[in-house]
Amino acid sequence: MIESIQVFLSEFQNSNLLIKFFVILGLYHILTYLISIIDFFVRLAQPGLDLQARFGQNSWAIVTGASDGIGKQFCYSLSKRGFNVVLIVRNQEKTLPIVDDLKKKFPSLSYKIVVADFSNSLKDDSFFNNIVEKVKNLDVSILINNVGIDLAAGEKYYHKLPVKNVIENIVVNTVPQALITRALITQLLNRSQRSAIIDISSYAGVKTIPMTEIYSATKAFNLHLSRSLNQEYRKKIDFLTLTPLVTQTQMTNKQIKQGALNGYISAEQFTESSLNLVGRIQYNNGNYIHQIQSALSSIIPEYLVDLLSFKQMIKVKDSYNVEQNKNK
Repeated sequence: MIESIQVFLSEFQNSNLLIKFFVILGLYHILTYLISIIDFFVRLAQPGLDLQARFGQNSWAIVTGASDGIGKQFCYSLSKRGFNVVLIVRNQEKTLPIVDDLKKKFPSLSYKIVVADFSNSLKDDSFFNNIVEKVKNLDVSILINNVGIDLAAGEKYYHKLPVKNVIENIVVNTVPQALITRALITQLLNRSQRSAIIDISSYAGVKTIPMTEIYSATKAFNLHLSRSLNQEYRKKIDFLTLTPLVTQTQMTNKQIKQGALNGYISAEQFTESSLNLVGRIQYNNGNYIHQIQSALSSIIPEYLVDLLSFKQMIKVKDSYNVEQNKNK
């Protein structure tokens, strides 16, 4: 081993400047990659912060899109950590059983339902002010921008998507994050303790994925808005931008059961690991399984990732259409 190193150093010293440059460049990239791997496992081994101590005892968390999937599970994970929760939902009747269950499991905590259909958020200038009015007397310490939809469903090609679906997808996936954050940020900044904003983007916002073009584009919006705001407000607010891969929710359940989607984690796995990152990390896939998948995809040639993504999405769309035909 020592002899090999001595030979390498001798060859390096005798090489010309161009070769020395490329060798140093290669070593630099290897070193930075190794450091990132070590940093990942060190952070993974660390326990999450005491969020009550960091953000305030008896404070409130707001979760948008709280009646399903990741949003619903965040309500349970936040409750486990002692936070009262405001559930912003479209359907109150659907949400009441969730709140009843939360109250049974966490009787010392309080819950509040705010009904808001974000697809109508641009039709009324007072839409977001009305939400803020309903929570202005609460000590809100955490905002989770989770609400999101994908109305492409089984359609494979963009030109066949109904215009109504395209517009609704853009509105629901971008406007709430932008405007509810703007409406609440002063309230968060005025607190004596730190606050947190958790933005749910998607890996689809990092890597372009075919047949989800509108969803991917809106998730890129979520990602960049969150990362930019972190730079502006990080002295007082902990931002966490999350870009999960496949998470088992109502949106993905059918495709997972049919084997069209693999490498998934549960919503609970995602929310629990994500909350352990708050205050320590600003940008992450949210779970170590997704973090590893993301790292692996970054070293695969892009053309191969594109090819695999295209084939995967064909399977996803086909499985959705098969399920829809069964239900007819």
